Amino acid sequence: MKCFTIVFMLFAYLSNYAQNNLVKVPVAKGDPYNYAQHLPDIKNSGYKYYIRYHTLSQITDLYSNDSINFNGQLLNHIKEVDTKTSEGRNYVYQITHLDADACSKVGYKILKDKLPAIPTDTLITGYNNELNDCAGVNFIFKINETFIKTSYGCPWYQDTSIPQLKLLDENYIYIDSVLKLEEGYNTFTSKLEKGKYYSMGFTGMYIKTDSEMRAWEKLKNENRYLYSVKDTISNYLRAELNKIHNNKDYITCFDYNLVFSKKGKLIKTVKFHEPDETFLVRLFDKDYQNCKKKIKRLFKNISLKHLHLKYGFARQISFYEGNFTLSDPTAY
Repeated sequence: MKCFTIVFMLFAYLSNYAQNNLVKVPVAKGDPYNYAQHLPDIKNSGYKYYIRYHTLSQITDLYSNDSINFNGQLLNHIKEVDTKTSEGRNYVYQITHLDADACSKVGYKILKDKLPAIPTDTLITGYNNELNDCAGVNFIFKINETFIKTSYGCPWYQDTSIPQLKLLDENYIYIDSVLKLEEGYNTFTSKLEKGKYYSMGFTGMYIKTDSEMRAWEKLKNENRYLYSVKDTISNYLRAELNKIHNNKDYITCFDYNLVFSKKGKLIKTVKFHEPDETFLVRLFDKDYQNCKKKIKRLFKNISLKHLHLKYGFARQISFYEGNFTLSDPTAY
């Protein structure tokens, strides 16, 4: 009996550990969502009612045997990106239990509003399927032995004067609010490994290390000031460059980082290079040296002294087919 108790306690500990800690799985070629294999199989779950709500970075499962009392779990996920190849390296995910009362409220509303009866987006008259660069949502319903799958692209930009779309929109908001999905995702990302880049579909994020955070805190006042004058600086530099840059000069110079003094004088020009591009390679690169000379010549007589800046600043410039682009690389 004592042995059984110890084994049971160990199993409970491991289950709780898996539920509350981050898990990494390698990104598998040809299987962009291989982390989903760790989700319950809805058909064989044993529940009469099962609702799966899948958004860009979260998968919410609600399940019940009486359509009234629901339990649930939330899977948060994100892709860790290899900075050298810009490709996904690992999926990082975490499964957490959801509050039963909140699950019951959401499950009840979804069934009361008859969401399983609303067809997928291509079958709804008036649904705008021409929107690009925005995420969608997917539902999977198990109602007794009936399985229904629906998907809705760009659901937050639809015409809510259409009754079905209004009902869907109300439920998206209700689900996120009652289950506190945004709060859950923020908690998840706060546990990610520091010093890594991550991708969330159309957007990315970098988690600063502790030393980077301390350095950033020290620079906070400086960054706050530079942010307040960034457009003034950039607009002035562009105006001055347009006066002196020869559009017939088809020099090609991509991604050069420029460092300026607080008087606006160019004090450093460095090409933004790949990790394997060594100093010696750049030293004997004629194009690189020519670009540095051209950039230095262009900025030679440009001064921002009249702006009375408190700090120096950085910009990034590229030249291509007679045109130039000037951007601000500062992480404010």
